[in-house]
Amino acid sequence: MNTDHHAGIISKETFEAVELEMAARSNVEVLEDGTVKSKSKKYSSKKR
Repeated sequence: MNTDHHAGIISKETFEAVELEMAARSNVEVLEDGTVKSKSKKYSSKKR
């Protein structure tokens, strides 16, 4: 990502906080061994 090209619309702190929140709400989970897994669908009526 390019940085320091122009003044941002939001602060860097706000951007980083939103990135953390989006990662927390994501349905994708990366395990310690590097594999990618979908998180459980807590309220889904679909059976696995």
